[in-house]
Amino acid sequence: MNYKGAVSAEVTLIVARAATSITISVDRTRVLLGESIVVSGLLKCEFTGRVMAGYKIIVQMITPEGKVFNYTAITDDEGRYRITIMLDVVGNWIIRAIWPGDTDYESSMSTDVVVGVEGTSLEAVVSVSTTEIIGKKVEVKKVKEIKVRINVYTNSTVRAVRIMRNRIEAVVEGPKGTKGYLIMAVPKELLAAFGLTINDITVLINGVPRPFTYTETPRSYMLRVEYSHSVVRITIKLGFELALKVVDQEKAPVKGAVVELYKNGVLVNATVTDERGVANFTAVPRGTYALRVMWGGVEVLRLTVEVKDDTYVSEVAKVYSLKVVVRGLFGMPAGGITVKTALPDGTVIVATTGADGVAVLKQLPIASYRVEASSLTTDTKITVVDRPGLEVYLKVMTPTDAAIIVVAAILAILAIIAVLIKKGKIRLELRKRK
Repeated sequence: MNYKGAVSAEVTLIVARAATSITISVDRTRVLLGESIVVSGLLKCEFTGRVMAGYKIIVQMITPEGKVFNYTAITDDEGRYRITIMLDVVGNWIIRAIWPGDTDYESSMSTDVVVGVEGTSLEAVVSVSTTEIIGKKVEVKKVKEIKVRINVYTNSTVRAVRIMRNRIEAVVEGPKGTKGYLIMAVPKELLAAFGLTINDITVLINGVPRPFTYTETPRSYMLRVEYSHSVVRITIKLGFELALKVVDQEKAPVKGAVVELYKNGVLVNATVTDERGVANFTAVPRGTYALRVMWGGVEVLRLTVEVKDDTYVSEVAKVYSLKVVVRGLFGMPAGGITVKTALPDGTVIVATTGADGVAVLKQLPIASYRVEASSLTTDTKITVVDRPGLEVYLKVMTPTDAAIIVVAAILAILAIIAVLIKKGKIRLELRKRK
């Protein structure tokens, strides 16, 4: 007997990934800043009930600020994971475990666990500046502002805490004869803003450098310093201070000069000299730097400095004075005369002559200048200022000159009249009153 072939109806099979579950627990729910917690849990397949060994899971840490950090751990032969994590921010952390899933198993997430960290939290704003050319003028422009959070814990009594541009100071106190310690979380973001590393941090106890230990976390460096109790001033100094005093050729301070700081040819910061002619840079990392000073739109100084500690430098810039001598038409000193010129960036410099007819235009960078003196008349001269001791002479008509000219004219007219009378060309009649 022969049979025909046959085909069954189609059956669709759906192969689903197996469901999973992951648990989480912590050894403590309240810790001090800088202490660690142990996070552990179990990963298993809900379909078979078997534990899942050798899988990478994620422990997600959400800081009190809302920032997220992920740690990884591998499950052991019993499907358990365990990881130790240091907490570096004061406040409540949210912690959860995540299995991201794969081709065979579905993802799963644990419940959230909250862990509180005790300590003190302080906020600071840090800015970094650079320069910008506006028209012909070089101006300092703030380009980056960072809000940072400093977290501190100590077994001492805190009397005061101050956050400054490149340092954090704390005054603490405790019973004499006992040991104190302070833990501070220095954010990596703060160090990165200035290009600093942990090697650029100095710890001072009552002004004296002291050794310290630290532990690195993804977010910060956890510094620990120990001391003997009494009243103690603890300073955490970030980087070094670099100060440049700029003076002109007469050793007078140059106020308002733009000072640029370069490292490896890249502009890293900028500032302006103060009343003393001093430009201050703080939180400077170790290294070799170039400093460029701009005044009146002209580079007047460039130098290289090596920073390996706090550094103070005083330098003479190519900035000069020009003596302007103003005389009247008859060679007499012209006092009270306005003399002016303009710097290359357009800034007008004005001086007034003294009784000796001399005015001094101060702090001129190397350039060509149009110098002008004004009274009843105006006189100008073009001069190049490129060295000390230069003078320029101008001549104007002053009110005194005008008075002399008027008097001289009157005398001349009277003299002419006298000559004419003498020659009889002019007859003067004198009549007596009756």
